[in-house]
Amino acid sequence: MSILGLFNHWAFVIIMMLGLYAIIARNNMIKKILGLALFQTGIFLMYILENIFPSIKSLLKRKCR
Repeated sequence: MSILGLFNHWAFVIIMMLGLYAIIARNNMIKKILGLALFQTGIFLMYILENIFPSIKSLLKRKCR
């Protein structure tokens, strides 16, 4: 698969990492809550894409071993 073929996978990873960065790096509680919302959106996208594109299941299984 090409990198463009995995755009959806890259999208949720980037959104999750932006949220995680906002949670860790910020002291302001409002910014932390926004970071949690971003992280949660990334998780939702992961589960939605898991049902649309079954190839992500194999990627996640390989990473967990």
